Amino acid sequence: MRRESLVLLSLAAACGGGSKSAVDAAPKLPACDYIEAGDTTNDTTAENTSLTIGDKTRDICGSINTGHYNATTQAVDVDTYQVTVDASSADLLVDFFGGPGVETLSEFSVLIFDTQTPNPTLINGGLFDHTKSDHGVFISTLPAGTYNIVVTGKAPADLSASFDYKVRVNIDDRTKRCALPVAMMGKTAPAPDYMESHDTASNTGNDVYSVNFATNPQFGSIASSSPEPTNLTIDAGKGFHIAGSAAAVTNTDQYQDRDTYKITSGAKSNELAVRLDWTGGAADLDYVLFADGTMTSIGASTTPGTSGEEFINIAVQPSTSYDLWIGATKASTGLPAAYDIEVCGDQVSTDVSQM
Repeated sequence: MRRESLVLLSLAAACGGGSKSAVDAAPKLPACDYIEAGDTTNDTTAENTSLTIGDKTRDICGSINTGHYNATTQAVDVDTYQVTVDASSADLLVDFFGGPGVETLSEFSVLIFDTQTPNPTLINGGLFDHTKSDHGVFISTLPAGTYNIVVTGKAPADLSASFDYKVRVNIDDRTKRCALPVAMMGKTAPAPDYMESHDTASNTGNDVYSVNFATNPQFGSIASSSPEPTNLTIDAGKGFHIAGSAAAVTNTDQYQDRDTYKITSGAKSNELAVRLDWTGGAADLDYVLFADGTMTSIGASTTPGTSGEEFINIAVQPSTSYDLWIGATKASTGLPAAYDIEVCGDQVSTDVSQM
């Protein structure tokens, strides 16, 4: 059983750290387009924000409030906001942030549901772990319609104080964001900043991790292999291109060839956009970003399909080393398949002010 690239599977995790990353000089977010007004009822009845999302950036602000703790679900507060997509479809990049106090939660999530009753369908969403990043992020494409954005804070007990949060819904313009041209898109591929070179003749030299989403634990280490030393630092506003090849290899997990590349986030980069494209046969490639030297997944894209692409944004810590793992699924045929990875850095403000 494969895991879908619904960002819930591994979102907003990075290595180590406290409740906030020091990302200096980031521009502050604009004033809120909508501020929570119905906290006593919006756990079950969505607040109508009258906002259209997808036409421009929108900011929804609210608070994780104390006083209505649910011991069964461990929900401290649940806030629901109704929004509309008017266009035929909207590609969205959703960032969300918590103010001081978010570190007291065991889980902080933002989920998007349709509004069908009585059983709404989860479209996409993300989790934010304050110990591993300073915000959460996910990408979602929504057709025209009405949707509920559900913000949930959970903890083993009610909090001692409330705190503010902000959900920022951006237009996801991939032609401007991490858009280095690659051959798979019918364009001329740039010279790679790094080319795979340590996989050895057996195609096992840079495996590093075994991956099986159907088992617990999902990840294991592979001896006698090490990540490719790219020496790439992914600075904010910069993009880098890595090229490699996935071969037909017999393994015991869910993947054939597995390639791993060591990269480092820049001093101001707290978010990475990762795009994976490939050519050749009926290959299906996935990727996982690991905290350097650990079995901790920071983010993953595992959409089934042989046409490419895999593309998500991942919240990270600045100035931190990560392992970017690429795998060809067992179902892949026609290997080897050439692939291109684009990794772009961004500096995202985590300001949650409501005015």
